[in-house]
Amino acid sequence: MSTNRTLTLHTLPVELIYCILDNLDDLTIILSLRNVCLQLNAIIDIYPRYQTLTTLNLAHNRVGAIGTQHLALVLRNNNSMLTMLDLDWNYLGDEGIRYLASQTENKAYTTIPIFENITGVLRFSGRCYNPENTTKTLGVRNALTTLNLRGNNISAIGAKYLGHAIQNNTTLTTLNLDINSIGDEGVQHLALALQNNTTLTTLSLQINNIRAEGAHYLAIALQCNQTLTTLNLQNNCILEEGARYLINALRSNNTLTMLNLQHTDIRPRHEQRFINADNHILAIIHF
Repeated sequence: MSTNRTLTLHTLPVELIYCILDNLDDLTIILSLRNVCLQLNAIIDIYPRYQTLTTLNLAHNRVGAIGTQHLALVLRNNNSMLTMLDLDWNYLGDEGIRYLASQTENKAYTTIPIFENITGVLRFSGRCYNPENTTKTLGVRNALTTLNLRGNNISAIGAKYLGHAIQNNTTLTTLNLDINSIGDEGVQHLALALQNNTTLTTLSLQINNIRAEGAHYLAIALQCNQTLTTLNLQNNCILEEGARYLINALRSNNTLTMLNLQHTDIRPRHEQRFINADNHILAIIHF
């Protein structure tokens, strides 16, 4: 008498599972097969293509907040050597940013698990704030250096999550938040973080509804911050008032080398004043 045997991923030989993985793209492996079960995770971890995975491009994939939540859970225990993660234009919104930053309700414990296990030129690394106010780096083996979140419907709330996350971060060097809606309030959260952060060198805030008030917050941060070298405020309406704040800040800042103020409603006559205020600036994109 014959017996029927149902084959599942749990019972298939490893070699056959590898053949299946060979015909799947990286996104499907990451989002659909990781965390199905411990056995499958173990097999994927030793799958050659996964072990050498360094780039994961998720731009324009409509990942959304729910997808971001799943991605955060997957990458929290990710064992690949991922070095680049692109989440441009994915409708993450503030909720998606909350999952990335893993903000708890009581704000006593803050981490960024999605970026703990990514190395190289990447996207983020979290820190943990325990009730005793001590800090420790969570991503011991890996550390992200670049976070790219352009065009994700991020408001001041999402900027607050990010600000808390980068305040004491020691690995992130580039943060790109172009084409969002963080506004002056969101800039305030980021500026507060910049006063303590000692590693971020590039901050891009192009097209974010930033006005003179936001420029004021950034000016205050620049007076304290000694690591930021590039600041992009292109296509924001900071006006003459905002220009004055930045001019004064540059007199006491010795590190900023690139300031992009294109299309910010500043009159051309202010260009020379910026140069005079801070002679060490190597390049200014003209107004």
